[in-house]
Amino acid sequence: KLKTKYLNFLRWKYVLPRLLLLITVVASVRFGLDPLLHTIIVSAGQSATGAKVDLAAVETSLWDGCVQLRDLQVANPQSPLQNLFEAERTELSLDVNALLQKRVVVRNGEIAGLAFDTERSESGEIEIADAQAVRGDDVGGVHNGAGHQVVEALPVGAPLFHHDRHRPPV
Repeated sequence: KLKTKYLNFLRWKYVLPRLLLLITVVASVRFGLDPLLHTIIVSAGQSATGAKVDLAAVETSLWDGCVQLRDLQVANPQSPLQNLFEAERTELSLDVNALLQKRVVVRNGEIAGLAFDTERSESGEIEIADAQAVRGDDVGGVHNGAGHQVVEALPVGAPLFHHDRHRPPV
């Protein structure tokens, strides 16, 4: 009778949707975070260097605050058949409390198998379509794939942000 009493006491119309939402969020983070981080790291690296960035795997553990990258290769933009550097394994230990405050604090970092100016098996040059998406050279204007405006170069002393909607920046 005690078990039945507790089951009747719970408001299932309140508990069940919240439980399903929690399960959905946990599953999304567990199975979606690694591919998302992989895409962000590769895109940001290629945008910063102008050359291919290859990454075999990203493994995260939010419980431990650990991010591990495997077989990272960053191509040399001046010499596409060479890497600027490559690392077999990169491991970062993050402060989980800082992550909850939207800050990234690396407590410890370890790089294994770091090598510079190594040969690549294939060219590290970004293909035309990839370069246009990174630089924003599409036909519709200067925008990247996410729809954000891209500025290739700013004159010295130019403001980074322009707040007046009625006047274009100079």
